[in-house]
Amino acid sequence: MCILKFISNTESFKVFASDNPDIVFRVRDKGEVRRKSTGELFQSYILSLKVSDKDWDDLKGQIDDAIDFLGENFETLRSLLETHEVEDSFLDFPIESRLSDEIGNQNDYLPKELIKLAGKLDLAIVISNYL
Repeated sequence: MCILKFISNTESFKVFASDNPDIVFRVRDKGEVRRKSTGELFQSYILSLKVSDKDWDDLKGQIDDAIDFLGENFETLRSLLETHEVEDSFLDFPIESRLSDEIGNQNDYLPKELIKLAGKLDLAIVISNYL
């Protein structure tokens, strides 16, 4: 499940979220409780958009969905970046690690089309490996 995250230290994303409910996965406000057990609070405003619901073992599918998502929502995302003070924004691709005693190297390819679209929106790309 690929997520696109926007982080701001100064501005909430709740209005954007209410105006664009079809693409919003989650929105958090600074000062909201992050963990009830410890009382930890969110230190920033965070907007998470659902880019792909493909499984962690389908990176190619997540990438294809991300290319489609960025293309279809390019103007909406660009407007968000123009109207909000965003400190960080990134696509997060969670994947299952293929590393084992027999496999000591894992390489995952990101196509130019994805990198170009992400670059036009000033997005970083994260590949999160999970065992």
